[in-house]
Amino acid sequence: MTAAAGSISGLTKAQRIEARHIIRAAALDLLKVPDKVHYTEGPHRWDAIIRRADAAKGELLHHGDCSSTTTWLVAQALLLKFGLKDNVNGSDWKSGFTGTECEHGRQVLHLKNTIYTDLIFYGEGPPFDHVAMFMGRKDGVPLVFSHGSEGGPYLAPYNYRDDVA
Repeated sequence: MTAAAGSISGLTKAQRIEARHIIRAAALDLLKVPDKVHYTEGPHRWDAIIRRADAAKGELLHHGDCSSTTTWLVAQALLLKFGLKDNVNGSDWKSGFTGTECEHGRQVLHLKNTIYTDLIFYGEGPPFDHVAMFMGRKDGVPLVFSHGSEGGPYLAPYNYRDDVA
């Protein structure tokens, strides 16, 4: 199968749809256990990615910040399902931050063109200081998955911060 023109991952359209379903399911799994997902900017934020914790097998991320959590979510599909190299941070699935995620993506110019599991950046940037994941709309309101504090992860309106990029 050949990838559709413009695909960053190299996946076909059908594979990209499957990947987004996998990523969304893993995010929803994390939302069910927010008390078990601790916020940290320390080295433990990469543990689940490095050990290849597989949400499909009930293995969830337990420590993370915004960028390591979104990287782990994307790794559920790109790495674990499709065996792809790290095109999220460019560091072999071992490190990264909001800035490297922004560098490796493709800008979506209008919120109306955002597809669920796309990343939304916040702050004065690039590099930006926060990243969340677009999860769709509820009652017309765009929602994001965010893990930017110990109280998370949580769903919030995309503009829950006033510095959405």
